[in-house]
Amino acid sequence: MTATLIDLFAVAARKYADLDAIHVNDASVTYAEFDARANAVAEALLDRGVEHGDSVAVCLDRSVEYAAAVVGILKAGAVCLPLSPDEPSERNQEILRNGAAAALIAPRAAAERLDFAHPHFEVSDRVSTTAPAVVTVPGDAAFIFSTSGSTGRPKQVTLSHENCAVQIPWIVDAFGAGPGDRHLLKMSVNFVALVHGLLWPLLTGGSTVVVPPGRQTDLGYLARLTARKQITISTFIPSVMRLFLEQPEAASCTAVRHVLCAGEPLPPALQQRFFAIFPETALHNVFSSSEVPVVSHWRCKPGEERPAPMGYPVTDIVDVRVLNPDHTPTAPGEIGELHVSGPGVTLGYFGQAELNAGQFSEVGFRTGDLVRQDADGLLTSAGRADHLAKVRGFRIELGEVEASLGTHPDVRQAVAVVRESEGQSQLVAYVVGRAGRRELREHLASRLPEYMVPARFISLPEIPLSTNGKVDRGALPEPRESPVERTRPIVAPRDDMEAEILRIWQQVLDLDDISVQDSFTKDLGGDSLQAVNVSSRLDSLLATELPFEVFQGAETIEELASACRRHLARR
Repeated sequence: MTATLIDLFAVAARKYADLDAIHVNDASVTYAEFDARANAVAEALLDRGVEHGDSVAVCLDRSVEYAAAVVGILKAGAVCLPLSPDEPSERNQEILRNGAAAALIAPRAAAERLDFAHPHFEVSDRVSTTAPAVVTVPGDAAFIFSTSGSTGRPKQVTLSHENCAVQIPWIVDAFGAGPGDRHLLKMSVNFVALVHGLLWPLLTGGSTVVVPPGRQTDLGYLARLTARKQITISTFIPSVMRLFLEQPEAASCTAVRHVLCAGEPLPPALQQRFFAIFPETALHNVFSSSEVPVVSHWRCKPGEERPAPMGYPVTDIVDVRVLNPDHTPTAPGEIGELHVSGPGVTLGYFGQAELNAGQFSEVGFRTGDLVRQDADGLLTSAGRADHLAKVRGFRIELGEVEASLGTHPDVRQAVAVVRESEGQSQLVAYVVGRAGRRELREHLASRLPEYMVPARFISLPEIPLSTNGKVDRGALPEPRESPVERTRPIVAPRDDMEAEILRIWQQVLDLDDISVQDSFTKDLGGDSLQAVNVSSRLDSLLATELPFEVFQGAETIEELASACRRHLARR
């Protein structure tokens, strides 16, 4: 029988009491100190009436307090419902309602924005050496993670203690994870990657190095932090790893033993670029989803000339079947839909019985992934069977984007698709109605996470339909027009600095007609990954490392050029 996460952490806290558990900036806390802080969180929750199985939301940035809140919630026998402080309040309020949160751990200002009626807590410096006497079993819910939903309502995936704990023997075996390892916690705090970034090290005697809020997209900083803190195990989506490898500091990250990629295809050129810089480091491709945090695994090899396959199923965690539409098995090498069962599969979607009935059956969880499996069991991807897409490693139900667009009073119909541009996936919205592109961007930005806001909006007189009356996605035009609606003339660069930044923006955004007064996000549809690319190219151009603060608030070329000049003048 699998242990609970709390059982595993209790063992680690005793065994590694004096080892560092969490690092933030230049401070650290030991396992014993961290355990005492998590106990205090659990006691506070229980004292305020939180009961076994209640969901408790936590809306904090990455920090020791955040980590203590997560483990403290589990110690109280409750279910952790993570929220991101960076996401729109309207979306977080919906997640709180749908997740039936009985309490909220957040700063007072955040709690007031969320208009939360139940008990609200702030994490203090209190400690307790006594663990709560709460009985939790492996099948109990541990986390509710929110992910994009096709109806316009986020789906809330419930993971049990067993779903998470069953991964631990595998990471010890596959990566040799244990005492002395250091992992970076850099992903958004409300995704299932939290399990990898926080629980994997805490349950194996390793330590978590917390990336401060706002620095997770500063790849030069991440490279320096990885080198300085001697990170040994790191995770990336491939598009971010490509930019990381371009950083001059990347080569100094000599302590890294294993790098895990997930969320996007891992092309052969990127694999070879990795091995050119890290010839002694193991590169892994891991296939996962919110519903099944680990499905399959592949260890990449130098000289490989194909995209990394999904890998071999991790049989201690999942059982996989590749099935035809009638649920009969496919022959080796034939395309079918991947179904997954076993202890690594979610308990289901919280409060969504109809959705559960459609996604879970006697043959397992229907992933929506089309795959091939050869006679040896190796899985390779063949696309999707539904309208779920991945952009920059984030899972997006296109239906949720379409539903949110439909809430605008001047939108009659909308369709969202993913297009490839310069080798990168890009979200594009086709809209029938009077709403302008900037207006639509701002409308969605108030309701959806940044990664779900389309990069391009294409106005159409009508949406093309097939002969059976369904949307004909193949007939939608390529997004050739500029994403900017011109209400004023294009302003040209006025000096060399603005001209060089314009050139960089044109290359990164794959656009020609850009004014130095255009907003990078609101007018041009730039995203956070493209902003990282701009930052990296500017560093090379100016032969200096621009601090993160230079880019804060600089939305236009004019503003960015001015910020760069001020920085250079102070050197």
